[in-house]
Amino acid sequence: MIHIVRRLPPPVQKALFAASLLAVAGGVFLLLQ
Repeated sequence: MIHIVRRLPPPVQKALFAASLLAVAGGVFLLLQ
């Protein structure tokens, strides 16, 4: 998975990173409800 991400252009890497952060934050938010 990491090797695939490294081949992507930087804007796509940033988008994936932001999406993963949002997913983690959303999961924590739901757990704390």
